[in-house]
Amino acid sequence: MKKAILIACTILIAACSTQKVVKSDHPLYDVLLQSDQDGAPIQFYEILSEANEIKMLLSDPDLRNKIDDDDIETSSYLILNMGE
Repeated sequence: MKKAILIACTILIAACSTQKVVKSDHPLYDVLLQSDQDGAPIQFYEILSEANEIKMLLSDPDLRNKIDDDDIETSSYLILNMGE
């Protein structure tokens, strides 16, 4: 009896996985623009997660072609400025 319980517990433990591997075709993040010259003279960051905030980025000619309409609804954007 003890042997049957031990075997059942071993099978149960072996069948349970503690890690989930999620494979995606898309990277976790993309760097859309990086520059050593431009930016504000202070350090700051801002997280844009609402569509009306993200549409503000479309006025920048360097970012206009890198942001898709689908991404506006499903993604968040981080503006990071390291200062001078």
